[in-house]
Amino acid sequence: MSRRHRGAEQGPGGRASAPRGRRLLLALLVASAGAGCDSGTDRGAEGAPQGAGGGGASSASETPPLDVTVFDGLVPAPIEVAANLRLGRTFDYELYFGTFLSREELDWVWGYLENVEAEGNPLTRGEVPDPPEIDFENEMLLWFADRGASASFVSAIALDALPPETLRVRVTAFHSDFGSRRINLWRVPRYEGPVEFEIEHEYEDGI
Repeated sequence: MSRRHRGAEQGPGGRASAPRGRRLLLALLVASAGAGCDSGTDRGAEGAPQGAGGGGASSASETPPLDVTVFDGLVPAPIEVAANLRLGRTFDYELYFGTFLSREELDWVWGYLENVEAEGNPLTRGEVPDPPEIDFENEMLLWFADRGASASFVSAIALDALPPETLRVRVTAFHSDFGSRRINLWRVPRYEGPVEFEIEHEYEDGI
């Protein structure tokens, strides 16, 4: 049983503030081409490559512009990240969602992952596998780190086209009595226009 609480709040730099009480918090990040590149570093993500925070264009791409309406009704394809792979404690959650338009951007966040073995001593660290292979000429990744929103997991994700050119990503973050350092990845067609994230918070009864 869960409750969805309505209200709105936006933290510094367009990131979601930590959940408070029983409110549904709304985080909005609008990243137009170029603006998203700067916002990643401005919001404290040290070492984050350009574009990691939103829909900033990649200079290496020659892909023609994609009509944003193709995203209406499109279901993002989740990429499985093993349960024992978690973001290390040095990861800066000032930046915790956005788009990856290049392998460099994916490698940036992948470099923070730790393999915490499920069997035996929980402090034992195993090897981290290579990141998934993505055709960045035709695809991009949406990403969301649970702990940035103090969420237990992501319960839903949906895409909307906001003509003339904005792509809206709606993420529902579920809050229970346990935390998470997992990262969520979804594969979608490459898009270099403005990308807007809307984060809705859903709470388990009693939380």
